[in-house]
Amino acid sequence: MTASNIVGGRLLLPDRCVDGYIQIEGGKIAEVIEGAGEGGAQGDFSAHGCYVAAGFVDIHTQGFGGIDLGTAAGGDVRRMARMMLAFGTTSYLATLGYERGRFADLLPIVNADTGGAKMLGFYLEGPFINPERLGAISEKYCLPPDSATLDVILDEAQGNLRIMTVAPELDGAPKLIEALDNAGVTPAIGHTLATYDQAMRGIEAGQRHATHLFNAMTGLGHREPGAAGAVLSTAHVTAELIADGIHIHPSVLGLVAAVKGPAHTVLVTDSTCAAGLPPGQSSSLFGSGARIVDGAPRLPDGTLAGSVLTPIKALGNMVKLAGVPLHEAATMLTLTPAAVAGAAAGKGSLEKGKDADIVIFNDDFEVQATFVGGTLAWQR
Repeated sequence: MTASNIVGGRLLLPDRCVDGYIQIEGGKIAEVIEGAGEGGAQGDFSAHGCYVAAGFVDIHTQGFGGIDLGTAAGGDVRRMARMMLAFGTTSYLATLGYERGRFADLLPIVNADTGGAKMLGFYLEGPFINPERLGAISEKYCLPPDSATLDVILDEAQGNLRIMTVAPELDGAPKLIEALDNAGVTPAIGHTLATYDQAMRGIEAGQRHATHLFNAMTGLGHREPGAAGAVLSTAHVTAELIADGIHIHPSVLGLVAAVKGPAHTVLVTDSTCAAGLPPGQSSSLFGSGARIVDGAPRLPDGTLAGSVLTPIKALGNMVKLAGVPLHEAATMLTLTPAAVAGAAAGKGSLEKGKDADIVIFNDDFEVQATFVGGTLAWQR
């Protein structure tokens, strides 16, 4: 079904929530009109009693629905993209550890029509990260900073690398951060033991994003603010939050939202292949020995290894656990991540001229329908 109007819903705009309806033409949003509207015409889709938001943009996902992006390709990734629709995701970045030849398997999927969520490009966690803050990342994905290696990575990605995590304290890291910035890649701070001063040098070199704030980085102390403190105290740096109530305490979620605001806070899932599966269906992940324990994947030593979080659950948690207004929390899952991924010109908000990627959900934070390019791609 291709809708001509979505009517009867409460529209989540970047600065407010209003009753209204959306006109769609040629896969784009033709008009966003405030007010109830008449509705009921042929081709209209009723969102009565529900919220209408731009499609969710998950810039940090390692897999979903039994599919591991570290190993999957082709049909499996397309199947994963369709499963993501049930949880509101319409765009995402494939988050990977660097491995020679891995990009080649996924390049045909980038910006392709999968019938589901669209892969906008790649997010590399490493390889220039601190070996003492790997988290669940394999040591084989960790390399010392080297400009020749970076040149190979950029060449293999063919212009589709969007974000790359770098530990700024490593020898030679600031130079590579500048190179990433000059290449149009967002340099992110993460998997780091940086002091506040070292983190600030990375930010001065061009780091403007933080990989899962607080996790796998030096925390905020009142005498040594650490990498987390550098991110929080620098207005233009965007910060990822894993809002599952496990990776970060709800009170800290609210604190970050208050400090950074919706324009610089990004809700991510950091999801693994177990996300979106019924509880108990996936007992082991990545071949790493990680298992679901107390609601999250963990290595045998208890180290968190990603999440089983879904975007719609993250949205609900920010509202219910952290007390963030719904329209602000929605911006953290739509427009702000779209901007970080370099896709805000066409995605991330209900605005005239943008892609008609739209998610409709109820008061219980259950997705009811997902549109991709104006076409109803999934319905409960």
